[in-house]
Amino acid sequence: MEYQSSSSQTKDECGSTFGSKMLTMSYQASKGWSSPIIKDYAPITISPSAQCLHYGQTVFEDMIAYQINDNFHIFKPFEHFEKFNQSLNRIEMPAINKSALLFGIQQLINQERQLFDLHEQHPVNIRTVMFASENKLGVSKSDTYELITFLSPLTTTMNCQTSELIKAHVEDEYVKSVTGGAGFTQFGGNYAASYAAKSKAAQFGYDHVLWLDGTERSYIEELNNMNIFFVINHTLITPALDGITVPGVTRQSVIDLAKN
Repeated sequence: MEYQSSSSQTKDECGSTFGSKMLTMSYQASKGWSSPIIKDYAPITISPSAQCLHYGQTVFEDMIAYQINDNFHIFKPFEHFEKFNQSLNRIEMPAINKSALLFGIQQLINQERQLFDLHEQHPVNIRTVMFASENKLGVSKSDTYELITFLSPLTTTMNCQTSELIKAHVEDEYVKSVTGGAGFTQFGGNYAASYAAKSKAAQFGYDHVLWLDGTERSYIEELNNMNIFFVINHTLITPALDGITVPGVTRQSVIDLAKN
C-alpha cells in the first residue's frame, strides 16, 4: 500500500491514511491467543455468519506513539491495555496478553518508520480492534476472536477541525450512557448509537455533541466521544466515572498533573 501524504488530504479524508503493515492475533477458547504476526495492511476475509456482524461483539482501543530523535515512545501502553481489558470484560470478550501485544506493537512500529518520517513532528495513532469471528447464529458469545492493530497519522485521524474553536450541541433527547450499561467501554455499538445525535447537531450547525446523563438530562458526561474538563473558580472539574464515563488515560493524566 502506498503512503498518502496528509498535506494533500481534504477534510473528508480525515482518518483515511494508514501504514503499510498490520499486526494480527487469533483467539480460540480451547487454545488461547496466538503469537502476534506482522503482515501487509490489506482487506481481511470474514464469513457472512461471523458473530460480530450480527451481534456487535467489537471493541477497540487507541494509543499514541511519538518519535523523539530516533526513538519511539508509546504513551502509557499498560494503562491503555488495562482500559482495553475493562471494555473486553464488559462485552464478554477474552482479555489480551499485555506483554505479548506490546511486543508485537513495538515490532509493528519498527517496521513503520517510513510512516513516522513522512509525518515528522506528528504523533501516530495506534488502533487496535478485536471482534468475534465464530461462524454461528445465536445470541451467545463467540469462541473465536480476531485482533488487528494498525497505525494512522494523528494529523489525519484526529486533527479534522478547520478552526481552533468548536461549537457543541447540548443533547437532551438521546443519551450515550446509562447506569449498568456499557457506556464506559469502547464497544463499537456505543459509537454507532451516537450517530443520530451527531447528525442532529450537524443540522443545527454544531461540530460536536455534549452528552448529558441518561436519568435527569441535567449533568454533563462527555463531549462527543471524549472526556471533558471545566475550570471554574480556579478549580479543575470533570465528570466522575461511576461506571458510565469512559475512563480515559489522558483524563487521568490531566488529573495527576493538576494535583502536582
